[in-house]
Amino acid sequence: MSRAVVMAGLSKPATPHSLPHSFATHLLESGTDIRFIQTLLGHANLETTTIYTKVSVLKQASISSPLDQLQGATAPQPSPAPAPAAVNPVGRLRIDMQPIEKDGEQRVTTATITILNESPVQLSGIVIREARPGWVAMELPPEEAWSESLAWLSGPQRERVKSADFCELLQRRLGQTFLERCC
Repeated sequence: MSRAVVMAGLSKPATPHSLPHSFATHLLESGTDIRFIQTLLGHANLETTTIYTKVSVLKQASISSPLDQLQGATAPQPSPAPAPAAVNPVGRLRIDMQPIEKDGEQRVTTATITILNESPVQLSGIVIREARPGWVAMELPPEEAWSESLAWLSGPQRERVKSADFCELLQRRLGQTFLERCC
């Protein structure tokens, strides 16, 4: 969790318990009914769920009066979200995956990512396992394990490899490759 906090660039401390709080807050802010959130979180008491309303910032622009709906008028629409910033590419990647083996009930393998520069840079020690059928989990080694390899990359490439976006890209690509090979 602490690694995810650093990768996300959060300035406030966060714990695993912060995740359901954030999830519920975002649902509430997007207009999800609080009783539905109560059910999702498994709260027996609505008062427990209303804790999230204290930190939630409700968007007044998206609230409309029932009278406006009767007259056919609509509430002002919130402005669209800004376009995402351009992402610095790392370069071409090659995935080398060991044969998939059974570890008890789970299928597991290791992978190495090669960044194809003038001098290829290998990032090894990635563990991929099928947590349950169709669900793939990826475990990256500590950043220190890759420090020597990362030194061969340019500054922007190093920053990109350390970013959450790159981890998401790896998760998608490795997960897709894993599922294609094992299923």
